[in-house]
Amino acid sequence: MILKFYAKNVLVVSMFCFALAASAQKHEKWYSKTTIVTAGGQTLDKIVINGPPSPPPGYDRPVWKPSGHGHMRGSLVLACVPAFDWSFGCSATSAAMLASFYDITGRHDIYTGPTNGGVMPLDNSCWPQVTINDETLSQCPLSATRDSLDGRTIYGHVDDYWISYMSPGPDPWVTGGWTEHEYDDCVGDYMFTNQWDEEFGYNYDGSTTFYFYTNGGKTRWSALSGLNDGGAGLRSFMIAKGYSVADEYNQYIEEEGLTYGFSYTDYMDQINNGRPVIIQLEGHTVLGTGYDDSEENEVLIHDTWDYLDHWMVWGEEYNGMQHYGVTVIELEDTTYEVLTVRNTTVDSCKSIGFTASDTIYGSSDSTDDFLYVKGICTMTSGHVIRLKPGFNAREGCEFQAVIDTTSSF
Repeated sequence: MILKFYAKNVLVVSMFCFALAASAQKHEKWYSKTTIVTAGGQTLDKIVINGPPSPPPGYDRPVWKPSGHGHMRGSLVLACVPAFDWSFGCSATSAAMLASFYDITGRHDIYTGPTNGGVMPLDNSCWPQVTINDETLSQCPLSATRDSLDGRTIYGHVDDYWISYMSPGPDPWVTGGWTEHEYDDCVGDYMFTNQWDEEFGYNYDGSTTFYFYTNGGKTRWSALSGLNDGGAGLRSFMIAKGYSVADEYNQYIEEEGLTYGFSYTDYMDQINNGRPVIIQLEGHTVLGTGYDDSEENEVLIHDTWDYLDHWMVWGEEYNGMQHYGVTVIELEDTTYEVLTVRNTTVDSCKSIGFTASDTIYGSSDSTDDFLYVKGICTMTSGHVIRLKPGFNAREGCEFQAVIDTTSSF
């Protein structure tokens, strides 16, 4: 069981120092910022995100549609990044999409449930919505576990921590007098989403807390003195699933005008290296899945409110909420065996990933070998992907590959 770390040694400098920007005032019920000093003397901004289950009305949420097949000049979109409906917190939902991407593309121990053959689906429509205290909400076991969801037979995150959106607590496990479940299969556990605790602090239902250096530097887990940070929690989740984390941090973007800052170029570099980025807005958390810099510094996102690809301009507002920061997690590279693909069918709305350290070959002993894909196929390699003669990819198959400059076909 993971231990909770309590913020007993933190001195609150400004308990109600909310951001004064107009957008923050407009969405202050979904966003708050206070400044603290840790026992180690670090000055941090404590930001609580409590993004709503549905998009606030009155704003345009532009849908991104690529002009043509495949990648355009000046753009890159990661394939196989799921789009989930809001499931017990926007930050946990965005983190679940990020974790699912890694599950689909090779880290298969992240999701081990019975659905879709143990590989996370590309959306959470396969799990029924649930009505709790007159609220109807979407479900996703990687965002928030629940008894009777996805084959679970014991209490989980929702059972122990959820009352209703914006409820301050105490949590059901406290008022009900039962034993809190051990953190296990969902990011919401480790990110402390929705969790009320008399000592550690109060995350209202739907909310997650993140900490940022006030000078714009990278705020890593090691600098938080045990504070319960959403990004550090996502790191703990990945480690609990058996994967090594090369780096993890929260950081303000350079448009904030601080000493340091995360740039649009930094964002593109993350995407180019196959890593989705959590985008932090004043009132919501979304997942960055790509970019298009052919005209403006556009960021392609999944916004937790539908299954579509939307776009926003880096450093500007989305749905009336100002973009201010990012949360980045980088997993250590993993080496995989060479794979041979032969006579493989992927059904509609399903996905399959093939990953190899050097080469992925189609079988060469038959002229009739095929890969028939109605859904999405992702092939990823550090060096070469080569499909031998006689291996066919039929219409509707999407390929994502890293191919070195010396490869030939």
